Amino acid sequence: MARIICIGEAMKRYMSKTGKQSIGGAELNVAVALSSLGWKTTWLSVLPENDEGMIAAISRTGVESVIIRNDGEVGKYTVIEDEQRVQYQREGSAFALMDPDDINIRTFMQGHEWVHLTGITPFLGQGPRALWNRVMIFSELDDIKLSLDINHRPALCSRDELWDVIEPHLRKVHLLSMSEQDLHWIASKEGMSGSEEEICKQIARKWLINRVGCTFKETQTGRLQGWQKRWSIVATPSEVESSRENKILHRPIEHLGSGDAWVAGVIQNEKNADVIAVIQQSTFGDFFLSNNVDCQSAEFETISGIVNAGIIPIIRSSSREIAEKEARRVLDNGAQCIEISLDTPDCIRLLGSIREKEILKGVGTVQIPTEVVLKSYRRGARFFLSPNNPKGFIEECKMFNSLAIPGVSSIEEAEAAVSQGAVCLKLFHSKNDWRIVEMVKIRELMPEVVLIPVGGVMAEDVEKMFGIGMDAVGIGGALGSMDDIEQQALFSE
Repeated sequence: MARIICIGEAMKRYMSKTGKQSIGGAELNVAVALSSLGWKTTWLSVLPENDEGMIAAISRTGVESVIIRNDGEVGKYTVIEDEQRVQYQREGSAFALMDPDDINIRTFMQGHEWVHLTGITPFLGQGPRALWNRVMIFSELDDIKLSLDINHRPALCSRDELWDVIEPHLRKVHLLSMSEQDLHWIASKEGMSGSEEEICKQIARKWLINRVGCTFKETQTGRLQGWQKRWSIVATPSEVESSRENKILHRPIEHLGSGDAWVAGVIQNEKNADVIAVIQQSTFGDFFLSNNVDCQSAEFETISGIVNAGIIPIIRSSSREIAEKEARRVLDNGAQCIEISLDTPDCIRLLGSIREKEILKGVGTVQIPTEVVLKSYRRGARFFLSPNNPKGFIEECKMFNSLAIPGVSSIEEAEAAVSQGAVCLKLFHSKNDWRIVEMVKIRELMPEVVLIPVGGVMAEDVEKMFGIGMDAVGIGGALGSMDDIEQQALFSE
């Protein structure tokens, strides 16, 4: 089991609207995420004797804490939700007042393959800076791999001040991570040009860094208001991996901590570090906590495809030939995903005949999950819909890393499905059972859940559905009365 020690300050976190409390800190967040990914993780920090329950809470994440005590206070920060900013109260914190001579840091580092730092620590006080410098030196002397997240905090220092501190140490760093803003600033400072991928390689070459990583977030507008697309770059001096062409579309519920989760994913050598960051942003709090990363990764990748498509054409017919013809027509007219209803003859074979890799395929009208999910998954299905929520439906889909979309006809049924692990709901029957006011209400109650109205939806209803916050729409019977031009217009929305 790989071992890492993460060194830095953690604080109590408060939400401005609700007063809800939790714990967060960049280095601790990485430790918690790597613990969820199977690492043996240690967090080293300084806290007062009365740590306000922080250590007890952290211990439940599987992270081992090494704590030095002094007479300072617990640092605090408040998330100003309406303004999407953070207000820190760090002055007088135990960590800021530390005496580095009280910490035999080299001894604590022994036995670890990695140590993780950020650019925050050296600007919290003279003691933290001295400790940070010692960690840098001992990691090189003792051949411990070092990851450094630039993590610029304007309230603590300017970028020039931060760069003056970290640049002399860059040749000691094995993984350097940064934001898009950091990358462009370094490029300007160092006279580098080219694509973001090329600039990351230039940084890796200039300072002989094993890997340089950078994350990107693109805010969406229109029907995707509130969603963002996430992608990243990881470069070595000679090679680069970029997910620019495979951006993940998601709706962040949490705006803090995703960069730390991403760093943990890269340290772990996960190919899906972007999805790990997305999973972290899908729940409240700074921590990434997951006991089934593969399943959640698959769910979010499928959700990204469905929401990006916007329209799920539903193919249902008593004739296999007619169903196949209609499926081909909607795909030729621009559909990016498709649902084949199980009450169509030879449904699963029809599904398998759709061979375009870029098309996201699903199966509808699922009632007996154990008879359908595995067979359909083998034919390429990645999402499953039901008019209700059959027993074992959600669990069976998760077993095969697929997305379950149970049907719900009321907010009570929705709450029950979510309590069973559903992250996406089919509002069915949307015309008969869901009034617009109820759709608005469930949107407000469940901002983290993907909502898809299905049943009686016409082309003219789509704009209204998106306008009240629905994430995608399923359309079946109405497709048959539309000509090719009308379908093309629908799938381009």
